[in-house]
Amino acid sequence: MVWKELKEQADKDAKGRLKHRLHQKLTTDIGHPKLKELIISVTTVMKLSNHWEDFKTKLDRVHPAYNETMQLPFDLEGDNGKGL
Repeated sequence: MVWKELKEQADKDAKGRLKHRLHQKLTTDIGHPKLKELIISVTTVMKLSNHWEDFKTKLDRVHPAYNETMQLPFDLEGDNGKGL
């Protein structure tokens, strides 16, 4: 993940705060190609989606948000809650 790598490489001051903005650490040989891959991937998901909710669901599957639990694709229609 681009964000995770940038966060690890970022310089911090004595209080633990970042000295620079993360985008300033993007390099032409590593950072820019990874960012380009991410933009292309998100654009592809967007093109394959039928509507906003569909896009958000697919994007969460392909690129889950940092520090969030992924939704499991359970089919709950017709579930009476009694189990097996």
